[in-house]
Amino acid sequence: MVGRDSLSGFGRYVDQFAKVISDVLDADVMIVDKKKKIIGKAFKHLDLYNDIHSGSLITKVIENNENVLISNKSLVEGCKKCPDYKKCQMKGFIGVPVRYDNEVIGATALLLTRQKSKKLFDTKDSSVKFVENMAELVAIRIHEHIVKKSLKKKVNEAQSIMDALQEAFVFTDKYGNVRYANDSFRRMFEGEIGEIKNIKSVYPDVIRLYKRKSRIENYKISVQLNTKTFIGTISCTAITMDDEEGFLCSFKSYEDIHTDSMLFKNGSMVTFSWLTKYVTREFIEEAKDIAEMDNHVLICSTDNALNELVGKAIVNYSRRRLQKFQIINMQNVYRDLLERYLFGEFGVLKGMDKGVIMIICPENIPYFIQVKLVDFINMQESAITHEKKEEVDIRFIFCTTENLADLMYQGMFYKGLYEKFKGSILQNKDTLFSDKKLFNRFVYSGIKYYNRVYNKTNEEMVDELQKYLWKHKESMGICKMELFIEKIVSSEENNFQSSIPEPKTYNPTEEISMGELEEEKLKKLLENGRDKRTICSIMGYSRSTLYRRVKRSKLEYLL
Repeated sequence: MVGRDSLSGFGRYVDQFAKVISDVLDADVMIVDKKKKIIGKAFKHLDLYNDIHSGSLITKVIENNENVLISNKSLVEGCKKCPDYKKCQMKGFIGVPVRYDNEVIGATALLLTRQKSKKLFDTKDSSVKFVENMAELVAIRIHEHIVKKSLKKKVNEAQSIMDALQEAFVFTDKYGNVRYANDSFRRMFEGEIGEIKNIKSVYPDVIRLYKRKSRIENYKISVQLNTKTFIGTISCTAITMDDEEGFLCSFKSYEDIHTDSMLFKNGSMVTFSWLTKYVTREFIEEAKDIAEMDNHVLICSTDNALNELVGKAIVNYSRRRLQKFQIINMQNVYRDLLERYLFGEFGVLKGMDKGVIMIICPENIPYFIQVKLVDFINMQESAITHEKKEEVDIRFIFCTTENLADLMYQGMFYKGLYEKFKGSILQNKDTLFSDKKLFNRFVYSGIKYYNRVYNKTNEEMVDELQKYLWKHKESMGICKMELFIEKIVSSEENNFQSSIPEPKTYNPTEEISMGELEEEKLKKLLENGRDKRTICSIMGYSRSTLYRRVKRSKLEYLL
């Protein structure tokens, strides 16, 4: 509830009420709320009471919702236990609850000296009735104050939430007069043009948008402010409250829109939680630690497709997740072209400040470029140390299936470059290629996914498919296994062995026409007992087209 320091007009009003009771009854008066905070008082004879303690007489009035009449405090055991009992100048006490709609919202108390106690208790019925009548009057004002404070608290909470939002919001009446603007809006515009009283000073054509009377989403605008131009979007929503129309407008700058769009750039959808079907949770925790360190990273496993996924998850988890991200599949046959591509005036490295470059197969980097790359990394490390802003800051992630340490000792990989990565090497040993439980999870998740894609419900082949792929995993790799799972699931065959794609080589003399392929597929669907609706859906036929094709191919006997 409220304290004395925040009551202002309300506090003065309740003090005045207490004074009226005090003047009429010639007694000291105290009015408290249900939280036992003093909200009004008028002391003529006593000046000791500024706080209400638990277990006090006035507390009993509130807790028991009843009048408390004490002519002599020495007869009350609770008073005797009070540490201020001997100092207390009060002899008698009359307490009356303050109620609103049968709810206790406070109490009014008369604190009586010895002389006043005897006098008032001689006429206690009329005295109590008077205090009860006054309590009814003050209850209305206390209730209004409680409601007002509650509404103010809710408004403050709503404003705090709006101020915490990154997007700039402003609420105006139908003429554009600003009723409320959040902190983001003020930071975005008021620093340039001062306090904004009407939204037209930001965007003059806003009233034209209001007149549409419909929600406006991401309307592109360009506004010239004092020293800069705002380029971005405005969205408007009409809001009617108490028959009064207003508009909530939000502004997003081009920079904010660009930053948000970076969340969906290449690789940003790959997360560690998504990767759990490919690698162990222990490996993911290790990768998370490395992602947060912001060092250069070397990822090693038996499959570069898997390495690339891990690298993307690291980027998405790191502080650079909203920056530029470039993947380079390294081939050393480019020679001088590769040097220009990386280090030229308009090369990749120049435009990747604060970003990440992932290099697949770093063992294929020409040796002289490995040396130049180390010089580049040394230069950027020195620039960061000495806070030289003109140099770029790039994080490198290498993905390889080779043992770079062995290549280094053979003189096939530059030691200086290996040294830059050896502190953050992710050796992915427990992958789906070595962990059978992980492998089976990968296959099963693939079957479930392609069942949804091809509208199938067949899971009878799971065990056979897992055994077959486990046997051939090394020769196939992740990408071919993924394709194999798709082909098996999409096959129209009823058993696993007949679904396995036969190893064939292309022979031009055995070419058949598209019509023949279509006829063959239609025949297989009919032989497998598919109903007409399913066949039409798979082949893209109407029902009449299906009958024509069946008749032309002389397949009526299969219908």
